[in-house]
Amino acid sequence: MADTQLVFGSDEEKALVNAIRRIFHSSSHVFCTRHIVENVQRHLTDKGVQSAPRQKIVVLLKRCMDVSDDTSAVTNAAVNELLEFV
Repeated sequence: MADTQLVFGSDEEKALVNAIRRIFHSSSHVFCTRHIVENVQRHLTDKGVQSAPRQKIVVLLKRCMDVSDDTSAVTNAAVNELLEFV
């Protein structure tokens, strides 16, 4: 049998994250990128950020989470661009 590790994905629901950590101690947890983007969009809208900068932030955020880019240099560049913009 292969050595496997459980990985759970979810939104940022605190109760669910805490339950997974409590019950499955050695598992990993990742946040769903779709939910992260939706949460950021909702937060920026609630804070009154105008549409154009809000959409720019979302585009830059998605670039940071692009798993098809497997080099840390690309990811670091995307993160730096997002941080410079905000």
